[in-house]
Amino acid sequence: MKKIINAIQPALYGQFLSLAVIAIGFTAGIVSGDWTWFSRSGSVVVAIGVLVAAHDINEALREIELEDVDELVRQVAAEVIPDITINADDIEKVKKKAIRIIRNDFVSKYKKVEVTLIILGTLIWGFGDIFDRYY
Repeated sequence: MKKIINAIQPALYGQFLSLAVIAIGFTAGIVSGDWTWFSRSGSVVVAIGVLVAAHDINEALREIELEDVDELVRQVAAEVIPDITINADDIEKVKKKAIRIIRNDFVSKYKKVEVTLIILGTLIWGFGDIFDRYY
């Protein structure tokens, strides 16, 4: 499970860092009355999004091995069907399927974070100074 967490850390850090940069840019815009600070924060968010995109999530998730999900599969099987005995072949099949599901799920979520950061940053970068007209 630790390998999975390590694989998605750049996306998590990217989200938190982007929110902090946006908050700082927004605050600087309010305090200074110059909304170009908010607009500039968008360019930093785009840069963070590009860095997150540059991290190869597929490569990181490829490192997940069968033994990484072995204990998880055993725990789930014991909870779902407590009185069942599972042979080694069944466990191997379930582990391979679990790895496929984990990889697909995390890659999908990771890609959404990448796209969201880049789009949000681009919009703030391009239109962030418009707040000057309304505030």
